[in-house]
Amino acid sequence: MKKILLTISVVFACYYGQSVSAQAIPDSSFTVWTNTSGPPSYDDPNAVPLTGAGWQELNFATSPLWGSSPASVFKDGVNYNSSPYSAKIVTTVFSSLTKGLLQLKNDTMGLMFLGTVDFLAGKLTSGVSYTQRPASLKFWYEYAPVATDTAFLYVLLTKWNALKSVHDTVAQGFFYKNTTVSSFTQGIVNLSYFSNFLSSGNPDTLVIFVSSSSLKKNKAQPGSTLWLDDFTWGGPFTGINGVKASNVESANVYPNPATNSVTFSFPDNSPKTIIIFDITGKKMESDLVKNTSIILNTGGLAGGLYIYQISDLSGGLLQTGKLSIVK
Repeated sequence: MKKILLTISVVFACYYGQSVSAQAIPDSSFTVWTNTSGPPSYDDPNAVPLTGAGWQELNFATSPLWGSSPASVFKDGVNYNSSPYSAKIVTTVFSSLTKGLLQLKNDTMGLMFLGTVDFLAGKLTSGVSYTQRPASLKFWYEYAPVATDTAFLYVLLTKWNALKSVHDTVAQGFFYKNTTVSSFTQGIVNLSYFSNFLSSGNPDTLVIFVSSSSLKKNKAQPGSTLWLDDFTWGGPFTGINGVKASNVESANVYPNPATNSVTFSFPDNSPKTIIIFDITGKKMESDLVKNTSIILNTGGLAGGLYIYQISDLSGGLLQTGKLSIVK
């Protein structure tokens, strides 16, 4: 029996499918589930389990062939809006046989991702076809962590580079939650576009990876539960000078270029967050603004180009732009 690599590093670094026909997020409201005949039987959030492009999980490991581990993803009648179901992800402890066969780094996890699994080839293919440039991904969720556990959601847009035979990262974004959310609440992942895709260039592949627990060793807690429903895209990303909600007056950012400090001033004092990323998408600073202006210390930033994002407290993207640091 061939082993299938399903560690998070493989999910993000493996070959991404390029010929999957889906353009939108497959079954974004989790309305289609397939019950496997078993034994044991389980519900799969995909019209064509495993080989169909869409949501994948590790429920197949309930089979004795894969270690007789507990299921970790379930169809749940607790849902948001009018969709009949949500996806319920529960952190579970996989058997030592499952951990070995799948070459899992940790035996305690609950995860779901977009892609396919090819058992004959022993290969995981993460990602589905997608060619748009969204500014954000929105979804509805509940979370019941055990102890200090942390759920997260990772969004990745890539484009195949034929000259280098690699997948260039177009944009990425993260969402984390480590506190209880007892009713469906909207979460937002603001996407940070990499430097060579800031103004133009469309992706060809979308990857969404969801975990009900931290993937750090010995941090995941069995029983932590994440419910997900109703994925939708935010507005289009129009470049580093152009993302701004139509009803929001632009922030004034000065001096730009900056050296040791930069001021953000706003037309109102509604609470906002400012996040500064470097050109690789790494978060360099995050600040909460409760007044009409804030002065950020940039003395610790190396000279170069940075991207700032201004969001409201619900995560809604208000404005993004470039910030130059000169030393």
